[in-house]
Amino acid sequence: MFAFGLVWLLLAICLVTVADADRRWTGKTARRAAFAKGFLDVPIKQPQREGVMPSKQRQQLPPRRRPSTTTPTPTHRKPRQQPRQTHQERLMRTFSPSGHLEAFAAAPPGLEELARREISGIVAEEGAVGGVEALAGGVAFNTDLQGLLRCNLWSRIATRLLVRVGSFRCNGFRDLVEAVDAVDWAPFVPVGARVRVRATLSGSALYHQRAAEQRVGQRVAEKTGAVFVEGASEDVEGEEREEQHILLRVENNWATLSIDSSGPSLSKRGYRLYSGKAPIRENLAAAFLTLSGWTYEWDGEGSEASSTSGQCERVLYDPMMGSGTIPIEAAMIAINKAPGLDRSFAMDRWPCVEPTGLPASQRDEAMGRMRPVDDIPPIFGFDRDMGAVDNAQANARRAGVYGDGGSMCLEHAALKTSAYRMAADERVMAAAGDRLMVCNPPYGTRFGAADERKAELQFRDLYDSIGNLLQPNKPLHRWSVGLVCNSNRLANRLRVPLRTATPPVDSGGAKVQLFVSDKTASAKAAAAAGRKPRRRRLTVKREGATEGGREGSSSG
Repeated sequence: MFAFGLVWLLLAICLVTVADADRRWTGKTARRAAFAKGFLDVPIKQPQREGVMPSKQRQQLPPRRRPSTTTPTPTHRKPRQQPRQTHQERLMRTFSPSGHLEAFAAAPPGLEELARREISGIVAEEGAVGGVEALAGGVAFNTDLQGLLRCNLWSRIATRLLVRVGSFRCNGFRDLVEAVDAVDWAPFVPVGARVRVRATLSGSALYHQRAAEQRVGQRVAEKTGAVFVEGASEDVEGEEREEQHILLRVENNWATLSIDSSGPSLSKRGYRLYSGKAPIRENLAAAFLTLSGWTYEWDGEGSEASSTSGQCERVLYDPMMGSGTIPIEAAMIAINKAPGLDRSFAMDRWPCVEPTGLPASQRDEAMGRMRPVDDIPPIFGFDRDMGAVDNAQANARRAGVYGDGGSMCLEHAALKTSAYRMAADERVMAAAGDRLMVCNPPYGTRFGAADERKAELQFRDLYDSIGNLLQPNKPLHRWSVGLVCNSNRLANRLRVPLRTATPPVDSGGAKVQLFVSDKTASAKAAAAAGRKPRRRRLTVKREGATEGGREGSSSG
């Protein structure tokens, strides 16, 4: 009985609730209807929506200006003045072999400004320079086919050169396919060539990277008769040269289509077939040499390059050359040899370039501007590993900078032995210019050390040895230094004034910096050393310790 009564009570509560809700809804509807007919003067308070101005505030605003009575306000929508643009018309840039190209020189992050100065000097010789601007990750500039080929041939710092063929709004795969169809790929994709596509998506409606690469590659292959190759490219230099790379970059639904004009990375000069355990890339070595003071500037007149710093009277020394990358790059800079002279580029096979004979004429011009090997200044490279010395000599011969009659010396010697040999060498003593030591010693993370602290413990004795040779009355005193290292602690162990010439740059997975000699600090230290030393009084501390010494015993 108790349960039966409880059920009836709950049922009655439900009925009363429903009836009350119905009464409220009916009354509210009636009030709204009466207000609409003008029976009620007090409006029903409506909930305020977000972003809508209240009615009282709207009444306080000044009245809107009414349109003029002379020009009647149209009551219908104006007809479209122009037809809807097609996807090809919406492309911002298209490829024109006869006109200027929108090019982009990819450079190591942190070296964009140095690459900008280099590209400006190279392209200025053709008189077709415009809009050279350093951006994040590279340099954007305008040029023509001849200037593009010259940049590939002469750039020592850039990684690769791209030509932007289209920029468009991409809200899906349909827009992507229409844009690819709108580009004329025939001028730079040969029939039967292997085409590989690399896509980078960030904040894009294209949800699948591999699908985007397939769409682009298949459409380009159908239009040009090329062969689309999927997957990542193999790191085989011979096979990679036969491929044409197309790059798709989509950021916030804005897509850019670019074609690679370099082929393999421009850091691959073609001479280094043998390398050591942790070699430095060729373009980084050239950049670090330039920032250290081993420069060769262009005159901008298109005939000969001029050395502005008496480079033939200078000396370069690398006590840990490894595969010889730094000495070889220094020798190529000294004799003005184009870094891309011994290799080919992807644009050499473009249908708009191959019939013109531009590659052959550009290489003939570069050969004519190269100095003989006898003009190489004294360049010394040493290593304690005999296998590394053999590899360095083979690489230098392949680069054409090492042989009989040259001033380049690549030999086997330890650090201390090579430094004393440098001090006793007649060519070093007779050199009137600066003496420069540039080296890439081991810095730990690429040699098994887990972190920077362990690397410092592992290699601190090596850096102490280098610093000892740079101290007064030592073989390398007053030499300029260019040190490639990833640790400020290790660089400070040289105990000479240094400053950072670059921000952190990626080198084989490690962030490295170039530390160079601080001339201002060195001059101040030399001036301070020339003064008479002050007489220092011996002060005794309460604990019994003397000045500058350790605390002694306090026994009387």
